[in-house]
Amino acid sequence: MQEFKLQSPPKGRPRSTVTDGLMSPPQTPGSDPGYMSTGTPTTPSNLHLRRKAFRFSASSVEMSASPPRWDTQLDARAFANQSQYEPSVEVKPTTATMAAEKCARVYNMSHNKRGRALIFNHEEFRDMPPRDGSGIDVKRLESAFTSLDFQVDVYQDLPVEKLKEVINEVSLGDHKDEDCLVVIVLTHGLGNGLLFAKDYAYPVEHLWAPFAGDKCLTLAGKPKLFFIQACRGEKLDGGLTLVKNCTQTDNNLSNYKIPSMADFLLAFSTFEGHYSWRNPEKGTWFIQSLCEVLEEEGTKSSLQDILLEVSRRVATNYESYNDFFAWQHEKKQVPQINSTLLRQVYFTPKESLNKD
Repeated sequence: MQEFKLQSPPKGRPRSTVTDGLMSPPQTPGSDPGYMSTGTPTTPSNLHLRRKAFRFSASSVEMSASPPRWDTQLDARAFANQSQYEPSVEVKPTTATMAAEKCARVYNMSHNKRGRALIFNHEEFRDMPPRDGSGIDVKRLESAFTSLDFQVDVYQDLPVEKLKEVINEVSLGDHKDEDCLVVIVLTHGLGNGLLFAKDYAYPVEHLWAPFAGDKCLTLAGKPKLFFIQACRGEKLDGGLTLVKNCTQTDNNLSNYKIPSMADFLLAFSTFEGHYSWRNPEKGTWFIQSLCEVLEEEGTKSSLQDILLEVSRRVATNYESYNDFFAWQHEKKQVPQINSTLLRQVYFTPKESLNKD
């Protein structure tokens, strides 16, 4: 792992926004003029630097030992001639209880329980800088999802084996009386789809693979929502300034078949390959915006509309500030939402459902 030292800068400089990549540059307090939720800068404060800062990339990060292996199943098999391909595992159709009618435009959210919201918060790491301020995100997430009737469970600084154990245990549970599932991960990230537990990196798809419709039957046909707050590479978004232009068939069958990977929503804090920004005193741009919009319209608007508004706020209301490292100054961020949802998601309050 590469290491470099930072000399103490002149007193009086504001601390800069930090990323959720594997680097520990100067950090931005809530008074940093570059951290804006309403577009109004505030008074700067003093700059504080750690004695050492680390920067890793997907190509240079070194593991102290081989990481624990995740249980894997056949994903693909290379073959030169498609006619010669013979799968080693027979893929058979799977049957699960229908959660919503085929033509339904909205997911059925009238089960007895809303479902579980798992929060995996990583602040301290074995070989990497801490993610100061992540606890602020956790508190607000707990409040936001509890108000939407979720059973919220927080897991702090888990090693990869324990994280794997929790995911597998939940995927094997009985969710037939639940509307959906939420999984939130707050951590350091690398390019190539890698996230960090306390000790080792793991592929991000291992979070949702156990919940595919053919593996977790009691969540088949139900929304499975994943929110990932982490860097996804080392690219920075300098943004651009926009100047105003003055001239400016259904069928009648009741049973139906869906793909195993349907009904997933993967909300990443930043676009693939880019940094994600965090403020040690106010939390991350993405999570704070998500909670803000959920608190305002979580029971009224569809999740898809909520995430569109979250993306707009992150992209337009925030900008990094760093007068010590120019390459981190005035940078932008935009979330990336990947979805295989088949219907709209509404978090209708359970109390109103019971009254009806």
